[in-house]
Amino acid sequence: MLLPHIMANRYAELEKFTDRKIQSQLIRVNYHKIQMHTIRHAIPRSKTNDPSKRHPVQESAVNIDCSITDQISDDDPPEENCKTTSSKKQIILISSIFSERPPTIFCNYPVASNLERNKERSFVPKLKIKAYFKIENAVRYACVLNAFKSAGFIETEGNNWNVLWSAPIKSDALKIFTKYQKCNHFPAAWQLGRKDNLWVNMYKMRRIFNEEYDLCPQTYLFPDDYARFQVEREANLDSMYIMKPVASACGKGIKVYGKKQAIPKKSGHLVSRYIENPHVFNGFKYDLRIYILVTSFDPLRIYIYKNGIVRFATQKYNTSPKCTKKKFVHLTNFAVNKKNSKFKYNEEAEVYFIIRKMERVVNGL
Repeated sequence: MLLPHIMANRYAELEKFTDRKIQSQLIRVNYHKIQMHTIRHAIPRSKTNDPSKRHPVQESAVNIDCSITDQISDDDPPEENCKTTSSKKQIILISSIFSERPPTIFCNYPVASNLERNKERSFVPKLKIKAYFKIENAVRYACVLNAFKSAGFIETEGNNWNVLWSAPIKSDALKIFTKYQKCNHFPAAWQLGRKDNLWVNMYKMRRIFNEEYDLCPQTYLFPDDYARFQVEREANLDSMYIMKPVASACGKGIKVYGKKQAIPKKSGHLVSRYIENPHVFNGFKYDLRIYILVTSFDPLRIYIYKNGIVRFATQKYNTSPKCTKKKFVHLTNFAVNKKNSKFKYNEEAEVYFIIRKMERVVNGL
């Protein structure tokens, strides 16, 4: 999950985030959004009654470069399982690397990364800035709270917020936002964030661009596609299928069906043809994840994070009928496999990241 502590100066310093805990916080490919947030602050008027001697109210645009996702990473603990930091911190600004661009709020790296961010362009503003955030209709993850508070944001329950962290916002609600209020979603983000909408949009693009968008196995949305699915399954009796809820995460509700198993007509689910011969590593199924940062859709602007992440299943891959119900065999979700008694944390990852950091320092000399 990409959080405010890795938002500012994204152009030059995204490659620094190498800790595995930071990797788990980077943004998912299908949950990508970023907003430019602005705060207004003013010079107080003097108490004199002479209008000519009063200080005029001034506006100063301060872009809060915030990237907030609607889905938190599988291994990100909720607030009740993790302590949060204090919000009583002075907001620090950092000058933009681009000319004629306003400064952004400086966000240091989290303590867990063992990294210290370059502060050469940072400065304390002459006027005290107060920035407020609000969490509404969303899980209060500790990493989210810590990220905001460590940057100097103050949590509020009222409507004086500058950044709103919530579930996807409807267009009617967006219309009443002030220019100093931003939320953590691009409009209509669920067109990519929900599995059913993602498939519909991918299928539309496939019809236009053919093999360039032939990236997903054939998928059926239940209950609408159930009859067509039954017909096509009769023609492919040797295929396995996987069923998923269209609006869920962390491996919840996922089931794998064998070649002769009956598949129920479940509303709110989709069924895809299962890839039965995936590449395995030492016999274990795994997936590779690449993280990107989308700062704009029009024009489209994407930044690719240099490091990725690999997730492994915790039991050796097997497609026999006896193994279709074994999630540790077929699923690579961390939220699922961490419950396996044989699960092992990658203790060598921290050493690897320290070596990578040293290599960058040496190469920079």
